Amino acid sequence: MGADEEEHQSPARKREREEGKHYNWRPPSSPARLAANPQIDFKLRAARSASLAAAMEVGDLHKVWEIRALKRKPEEPAARALLNRVAKQVQPIMRRRKWRVKVLSEFSPKNPRLLGLNVNRGVEVKLRLRRDGRDLDFIPYEEVLDTMLHELAHNARGPHDAQFYKLWDELRKFNSTTDGAVKYEIPIVAVHCKITI
Repeated sequence: MGADEEEHQSPARKREREEGKHYNWRPPSSPARLAANPQIDFKLRAARSASLAAAMEVGDLHKVWEIRALKRKPEEPAARALLNRVAKQVQPIMRRRKWRVKVLSEFSPKNPRLLGLNVNRGVEVKLRLRRDGRDLDFIPYEEVLDTMLHELAHNARGPHDAQFYKLWDELRKFNSTTDGAVKYEIPIVAVHCKITI
């Protein structure tokens, strides 16, 4: 590591290097540093999106990294708040199972029975937050949370088989008994989703 790079390190990062804790990747500190150092790998340049850099926390990587509500719908702040609440509720499960969701987003599919979608095992999880054709009528939180648990189960198991439903039930039980999390009794709801890989 050159003197220029050491100069840009945070005190915590310097302490980690001194203690022998080395990390292969860290987001570059600024666009100017990228331009000044042509040796930085192409993958680092590609990975330096605003959402990824903002979401990177050394302490916890197993979480939802970015939240997107539909901007074309009314009550977008309420939708974003609902997604944030769901993301915080499932974080202990994600941490325990070492799962990540890059993007948690709202979607409004044409099929009124479709409540959720997990794209590529957690690259993006899409949830229906509003009733079909009624943009101001939000689905109750417990149902949205149950759909999120269903979609998280797809991170480990794709098809809707006995193993999948067993895992989904385990996630429900863990969620309702996790210390430190808001406790909800999750009703069993029929969730219809589509899997894309």
